[in-house]
Amino acid sequence: MRMTRYKKSCMRRLRNLRIVYSFFIFVPLISIVMGWIIAYHFIEPTLKRIEDMDKKLKKYEVPVFSMYSIELGVFEDKEATIKQIVFLRNKKIYTYTLDERPYRILGGIFVTKDRAQNVIEFLKKKGVSAEIREEKRIKKFLEISSEYEKDAKKVLELFDKLNESILSQEDILIKLYVGKSDRDYFDKNVVILTDKIKTNLKEIDNMGSNSEFRFLPNLKSLFELQLTSLQKDGDDLNALIDGYIQVLIKYREFFEQLN
Repeated sequence: MRMTRYKKSCMRRLRNLRIVYSFFIFVPLISIVMGWIIAYHFIEPTLKRIEDMDKKLKKYEVPVFSMYSIELGVFEDKEATIKQIVFLRNKKIYTYTLDERPYRILGGIFVTKDRAQNVIEFLKKKGVSAEIREEKRIKKFLEISSEYEKDAKKVLELFDKLNESILSQEDILIKLYVGKSDRDYFDKNVVILTDKIKTNLKEIDNMGSNSEFRFLPNLKSLFELQLTSLQKDGDDLNALIDGYIQVLIKYREFFEQLN
């Protein structure tokens, strides 16, 4: 009788051990199988889609200008800065300052070093010393899906046209600044440049809205700002230069935010 009870007890223990062993053997096996199924049917296809998307993206370098400022003086004291500005204005030299210490008196910003140097030489003849401060261009790239390759090329052409129109505006102003052109030359070339900018604006409108090119409204506003800056009176050189500088400041902000 006792042996029978003992035997039954042993059998129960063995069954319990089998359950425990089964748990430790089969649960990891089931986990491995489930992990393989999830990886094969869900993770791998997702990774492949991401990889395919990366392959479809094309990288384009965007042409961006360097900036060259004409520096006419640096002062810690605001009163000394104002005194120097008055002195320069009496010599009919355009100036503006950055509202931060040290106060820098600048005589313009340009996108070509040669033209900035022309202004330096002009100022020397007036007995004013100045130097060029270079702000190196930033390299910018756009990653566009290959299915929009044709549109991407159009956008890059628009960037080139923006740079061309800024160069044209700068050329008109430099010649006016250093006295190498008259009012007739200014009026004629402003009309030509204005027509080109209006054509560029139409091209942007024709492209419509596209999430790949979400920066187009900002590009359009930059062209519009340039158009506004050209509407200034040709006899008011300070207003013309100030308008151009506002365009360049906006230009720099636009490319800093471009991604």
